Amino acid sequence: MGIPSLLEKMAATINGQDIAYGYKIEVPEELSTSTENAFREHLAEEIEESKENKKNENIKNIANSIKTILQKLKENDTDPTRIPKIKIRNLVFYSYISDDKKEIDPFFNDPDIIKYCDLSLIDFTNANIEGFDLSDTNANIILDKLYNKSIKNTKLRNVNLMRQDLDGILADGADLRGTNIFVSIEKTSIIGTVFSKSTTSMLETKILTEGEVQELGIQVEKEEAENFESVLRL
Repeated sequence: MGIPSLLEKMAATINGQDIAYGYKIEVPEELSTSTENAFREHLAEEIEESKENKKNENIKNIANSIKTILQKLKENDTDPTRIPKIKIRNLVFYSYISDDKKEIDPFFNDPDIIKYCDLSLIDFTNANIEGFDLSDTNANIILDKLYNKSIKNTKLRNVNLMRQDLDGILADGADLRGTNIFVSIEKTSIIGTVFSKSTTSMLETKILTEGEVQELGIQVEKEEAENFESVLRL
């Protein structure tokens, strides 16, 4: 059979299993006569790069398949209560992910798409959700962990935000009906924010009466309940 070449030796001894799976390893001409250590390092780098490329390709294929299914459900106007929701993962839901920011794929900013999605596995830490419609989903959102702590112009109707408040959150123009969230207006930017009825829009200088507070479904801290103006001045 002859004496095995350096390449044959390396293929048999280093990450042989990976090579067996068909990763294409490019070997520069200058390395064919290089030291074994240099060749070993190059081979390891090529294998890792091939694995990463294959992983990204698989993720892309999975994302496209899921999107195709969701698009068909939308086109057929399928009753979402009659089928299991599709569990979505971070790598499919986000079009961009970095250490300090995540961007949602615009494909999911569609009520007729998102209603078929199970978002229970999505991590919204550092996610930019401004302007998105996540209404009626099971999204697990912690407001003060969002990108810029902002839900400006975001629709979160019937998303469970119980035991959370809007202190320090940018919430102008958000739809928070049915979220069971606590509002202390002195600490919150909520110009144009909707809390109960779609026709309700708060004005910047308005002071709410007790009756209006009850109609909007705004909760008031017990110790301040007797003084609505101090809590509810916008």
